[in-house]
Amino acid sequence: MPAQLNVGLLGAALVAQCLSWLALSAQGGIGFAGALAGVLLTPLLWSLIHEAIHGHLYRQPACSRRGGRLLAVGFGAPFAVLQAGHLFHHRFNRSALERTEVYDPRVTPAWQAAVAYYFRLLGGLYLAEWLSNFLVWLPRPWLRKGLAWASDGRPRQWDTHPLAAMVMAPRALHEARRDALAVLMVWGGVSLIAEPGWLAALLLGRGLWVSLFDNLYHYGAPLNDRLAAHDVRTLPWLQAGMLNFNLHHTHHCHPQLRWWELPGAADQQQVPGPTLRDALLQQLAGPRPYGSGEQSPERPARTE
Repeated sequence: MPAQLNVGLLGAALVAQCLSWLALSAQGGIGFAGALAGVLLTPLLWSLIHEAIHGHLYRQPACSRRGGRLLAVGFGAPFAVLQAGHLFHHRFNRSALERTEVYDPRVTPAWQAAVAYYFRLLGGLYLAEWLSNFLVWLPRPWLRKGLAWASDGRPRQWDTHPLAAMVMAPRALHEARRDALAVLMVWGGVSLIAEPGWLAALLLGRGLWVSLFDNLYHYGAPLNDRLAAHDVRTLPWLQAGMLNFNLHHTHHCHPQLRWWELPGAADQQQVPGPTLRDALLQQLAGPRPYGSGEQSPERPARTE
């Protein structure tokens, strides 16, 4: 039954997305409702994409990927880019390459860390995902140089980045470009029928939601531990709408589990976590230098 439920959820999410786009063409309350519906649809869209990233959306891997690509068009970014970014997160979580709120004061001034952190937190992440629709069209040598620059010029690190595999594999990059073209065509069509103000509200609201919720589950977690995350407590109806994505520590420990299997594993672990409100407020405290409660960056990483 849960596997069949994913089919219904995917169809419902796509229909709701299209209806919200149509509503954006109206003025007044209908346009507002369309923008609000598009924003509130964000956690379900991402959670279904997340299932596809791990190959859990359908039993057949090819069907799971196709479903993820279709959902990603409505989300606003190529599926391959979202997948590469998420797999990178699993591989390097809380390492020097993936500790969003932590900075080294010997290298980065506090004001610079704050500007970068709050920009990312308040919509910058979703903006980067949108920009990927254009960046994937750059020549492959330029993309390789960009990845090397993003890894501070350390080849061993950028070579292990899942994005590097996409850049180096022509078929994968071709898929990302086709998805990017679909995103630009679909959202370009939406922009022709939508009231500009309501479309902007939808994109700004979705960007804020995506960016705020991305690192919420890891803020203040131990460093150099790729399993470190929080199982965030929230209302049952909201947890259902997020497909249990708030059980993030459980997901990191058991990425092979599907969304409906996470609550049982979380109950067995009995790992206490903050409430959703507390987790949101905590990360608004801003970036944290070494020595502000995190474990030493020299601590060996867990490998289990």
